[in-house]
Amino acid sequence: MIRRFVNLVAENYRTGVYSLHRLDVSKHLFHQSRADARVLPFLLAEAQDKSGDEGLPMLDMLKELPPPCVKIQPSSPIQPLSREEPFTNRLHFWGLLSPRSSEDKFLCMNGRGDTMLCHADKPSVDPMPHLQAEGVDHIFFSVVRPDADAQDHGEEEKEDLYVIHNLPDRRAACLRVFRKDAAADRWRWESLPPPPFVGAPTNVKYSYTVVDGGRTICISSAIPPGIGTHCFNTVEREWRHAGDWRLPFVGGAEYVPDLALWLGFSPYSPSYNLCGTSDLNAMSADHPPKLQYVWQDIVTPENWAPAGWTKLVSLGSARFCIARAFAIEIRRRGKFDDEWWEFEDEVTILTGIEVGRDDDGSLKVWKHKSLRYNSMYSVKRVL
Repeated sequence: MIRRFVNLVAENYRTGVYSLHRLDVSKHLFHQSRADARVLPFLLAEAQDKSGDEGLPMLDMLKELPPPCVKIQPSSPIQPLSREEPFTNRLHFWGLLSPRSSEDKFLCMNGRGDTMLCHADKPSVDPMPHLQAEGVDHIFFSVVRPDADAQDHGEEEKEDLYVIHNLPDRRAACLRVFRKDAAADRWRWESLPPPPFVGAPTNVKYSYTVVDGGRTICISSAIPPGIGTHCFNTVEREWRHAGDWRLPFVGGAEYVPDLALWLGFSPYSPSYNLCGTSDLNAMSADHPPKLQYVWQDIVTPENWAPAGWTKLVSLGSARFCIARAFAIEIRRRGKFDDEWWEFEDEVTILTGIEVGRDDDGSLKVWKHKSLRYNSMYSVKRVL
């Protein structure tokens, strides 16, 4: 499916209201053809740890988000709302349900496990089964069922949503799958064996992706020592330790079937440059996968720092939206010549890219359009 929209979830810190906004990618993120786009240069390994001095080029400004299609006010808000509000009320989790067959259904959940299904095309909100657990810091995967083509499934029954989240005590994690029960015509949560890396700190940058055509979920981290990489077989429902190394990207990586390529973000550059590898299918305990490509898709000023999340959104047909959040800081000087950095603003950068082969067969990434958005409405998720 070729998607029409990139979806932005915004939170108004003053009112506590969450809103879902839809951005037309053909209008805002992509040119009519590759001829109008720019081919991204490869980035040498020794240059990945350097920030740019010249800063960002001029970007189109998104002055305001598109009109919201859904608004949600969490229960029992605290007035005035602050960033330190207890995790239970806030809608930490937002995920696109069945993204290969629909771009109009979104699952959202608060820290208590209360779950809702938002319909962007109607619009409406339906209550869904409770997660039966509290949790935060979610990682989720939409996975095609291995038997999807063999069984007489409807479109919704062909995909499962796997969710890994840390429990409130920060010392354990849970794994659940949200799936459509065709016989009963209802959605349900199923509890699965928990990840083996219990006790990992919540500020760790995890790496994760799906291999084997959706059969295997892989997740890893380099901190604390000993976690390495673990794989979950979605058919056998078992975990295994793949190796003491970590996957060669930070955050989630997306698979491009036509190119047999995984795209993600390099952990070795300050702004997490776009990277790629075809090496995941051959990984083993003695053969850690390695990065094969790194592209310089962004150069940021010295006073821009990543603000917690970077997201690669698959739009179909080897097109993607790169979404990044940055904190802009300004240097302050005291009367005794002491210096410090002070937060000034938060900015979201959205970039449309296309991956493919050139006429000579070489792998290329075409950068189309980029947007910059600043506002009091903090963008929490890009889906």
